[in-house]
Amino acid sequence: MPTGRPTRWPGCTTSWGHLDDDRQRLLAGALEQLGRVEESLPIRQRAFGKTLSAFDLARWLEHIPDAARPEAIAHARELALAHPDHTAAATLLLELGDPAAAEARLLAAAGRIDGNAFYSLLPLAKALRAFERARGETVIYRALLTGILDRGYARAYGHAARHWARLREIAQGGAPLMPLPSHEDFEADIRARHGRKAAFWADVNGTRRDRHDAEDDEQVGLTALSSIAPFGLRARCRPRWRARAGHARPSPRGQAGIGNPLRRHGAFALMLSLMQNDGNIGAAP
Repeated sequence: MPTGRPTRWPGCTTSWGHLDDDRQRLLAGALEQLGRVEESLPIRQRAFGKTLSAFDLARWLEHIPDAARPEAIAHARELALAHPDHTAAATLLLELGDPAAAEARLLAAAGRIDGNAFYSLLPLAKALRAFERARGETVIYRALLTGILDRGYARAYGHAARHWARLREIAQGGAPLMPLPSHEDFEADIRARHGRKAAFWADVNGTRRDRHDAEDDEQVGLTALSSIAPFGLRARCRPRWRARAGHARPSPRGQAGIGNPLRRHGAFALMLSLMQNDGNIGAAP
């Protein structure tokens, strides 16, 4: 029987594709269960550098010495300031307690935010409001509003009307919006480009009768907010399943799917299966 830790397992040709990030997180968790933290740390750090998510940052920080954490947090902030994904960077900067830098990243990208990414933008807008960052919040709601109207997504016009109302509320509050275009100029542009979308304007005026989105609004907002909201807000924003006609309550994950592999097989067995697709880490001693 071979001894030591092989650098390559036979048959390691399967590609995990877009699931490889999840595989790496599972592998890091298995290594930590086995007490091999020194091997999991580079995996955790790479995962965070790729996603900038607060979850990956927390998993990395919890396994490094206390004395090294300030330097790691400073490194995380540097990554956020230079990362090409403005919304991910702004979200992380809010997590790190720097709302001014988060707003600055959004202002630098005003007009280039993808308004279709509402699952990340909605909680970001709510967090910016909590930090009283009106300009950053304006950037997000303008992106959400124009994203819906530009693609003519009538089902979401109710959401767009609420974004419109919130933008007007911010403007009426007297918060300075420079260097953004004024609210009057933004409204004029929307009216010029989307003045024929009668269903949207009916929602704005409160006269529409065929609303599609009211049923989903609370669930969408709560699900989004619970996913990446700042630490202080996340615990208060847990989504709740709501019964609907013709929809059965979803089964617990452990009953219908693979469940939690760490619980089903143990860290050692999981690690062996992961290493069949990893060429750099060998078997546990």
